[in-house]
Amino acid sequence: MESSHEESLKKMMESSKKAREGSPPNEFELNICRQIQEQESCKIQIRKNMRLVRKRVKKAIPNSEEHMSARAELGSYNRAIANVNGVKLAQVAVPIWIIQHWKMTEYRPPATRENKDIEFQLVSPRKATEHPSPVKTTSPIKVGNRFQNLTDIPAETKSYPATINLKPKDTYKTLLKEIAEFPGIENKLLYGYINIKPTLEENRQKIIQLLKEKKEEFMLLEASEDRPIKVVLKGLHADTNSTDIVEDLQSKSFTVNRFSQMRNYKLQKPLDTFLIEIKKAGHFQNIFNLKELGYVKINVEPYRKKNKATICYN
Repeated sequence: MESSHEESLKKMMESSKKAREGSPPNEFELNICRQIQEQESCKIQIRKNMRLVRKRVKKAIPNSEEHMSARAELGSYNRAIANVNGVKLAQVAVPIWIIQHWKMTEYRPPATRENKDIEFQLVSPRKATEHPSPVKTTSPIKVGNRFQNLTDIPAETKSYPATINLKPKDTYKTLLKEIAEFPGIENKLLYGYINIKPTLEENRQKIIQLLKEKKEEFMLLEASEDRPIKVVLKGLHADTNSTDIVEDLQSKSFTVNRFSQMRNYKLQKPLDTFLIEIKKAGHFQNIFNLKELGYVKINVEPYRKKNKATICYN
């Protein structure tokens, strides 16, 4: 019974489509289209409200009063959209092309040769075609880099040779006269000391021996390539024994030149940060790959000196 009813309904729709194809819709059909549009807008508004309520449900504490009220409101929206979907309009009497055209734009009668005063007909965006703009062919612009030659020059790294800083005394001129007998010696004043820079390592050793014999006060400055690297070790407790840290580093084939624990001089207490000098021997650069020391996870960073004035905390 139901199948025969559906077949008769399909035949009515096909006959209606053939009969009404190309003709403008009547008032009844336009009224049905308006009702369909109102139904669709009602669905859209309900779905928007449902999305907002779902967000409230997720943010609310489970089984709370706000959570239960939001769940109840969500259920009411579900029932409302079910009621809207349950309303079946008499779309069988309206051709499908009229409903689709009504959703896209308001109906306007087609222009004919007899009636030329009708305004220009709007075309839906899906059916409209864009005229492709002509491709503009422009000649390529050649750009030259006048600094290209500078990229081939390797970057210069400053290197400082091993020097000697002599503390000047009343008779330092006589001493400098004896040192000047060695070839290629350059002397200059540096931070209150006389900096002696020999060109050969053999002359440097002889000058050191001469200063020791005369019991002069001096300091030895290593060459830049021989100077140890400074690293900062973080992650250990402030009360960790420094001897244990040095022994652990030596067991990992690192040569420790100097070790000191940083302090907060304002609060007068030690920090959990250690400053270490590692000699450039063996695979010394692997110190930055060290992730564990004394069974504790650590972090090793290069030392960055702050360019600030020294503050004294009494």
